[in-house]
Amino acid sequence: MSVYAPYSVNNSLPAELSCAEAKYTPESAWWQFERLQYAIEQDYPRYAPQWQEVAARLETQLREQAASGKAPDDAAVEANSRMILDAVNAMYTRIIGEQAPSAQPQHTGMNETAKRRAGITF
Repeated sequence: MSVYAPYSVNNSLPAELSCAEAKYTPESAWWQFERLQYAIEQDYPRYAPQWQEVAARLETQLREQAASGKAPDDAAVEANSRMILDAVNAMYTRIIGEQAPSAQPQHTGMNETAKRRAGITF
């Protein structure tokens, strides 16, 4: 579910990439990805390939940026992070907006317990 972003350790990470509370908060990238994972696992065979296609496009764009020879500055890292999180949230919104019955849910019981503990509902 993650997206590879080729940043060096010299970059400052945006606040949303630097925190994860004990429960879901929309300010945390970790929780946004976690929430997307739970949504995808409602019907993994249907939704995982859709997300993988989006993630591959993002990774290609980030690799091309890195290959340009000019390392991204902190502003570019923040903009790229926002682009990734916007894609995560768009995919999440698309999945939960479908309200389609799941053909092959994954880890249903475990996910429901984890979502409840984290305060994630959809």
